[in-house]
Amino acid sequence: MKIVPPKENYSTEILSATLYVDEEGVFWADNYMEKPNITYDGSIIRALSLKWKKIGDIEGDGKFVVPYTNK
Repeated sequence: MKIVPPKENYSTEILSATLYVDEEGVFWADNYMEKPNITYDGSIIRALSLKWKKIGDIEGDGKFVVPYTNK
């Protein structure tokens, strides 16, 4: 895992991201990539698995993010 803070005079919104899931695990980056790149200079996470959590009403419009569960 490598988390990089935003540069000075930059906002912290993530406008694009990459999520790859394969037989080796999960790769996430805070920008678009054609394929996983561990030498990327932004934030990346490499993990063996991924879990989703319900985060609630983030827009204030009564809509909720519903995660996939295989229970």
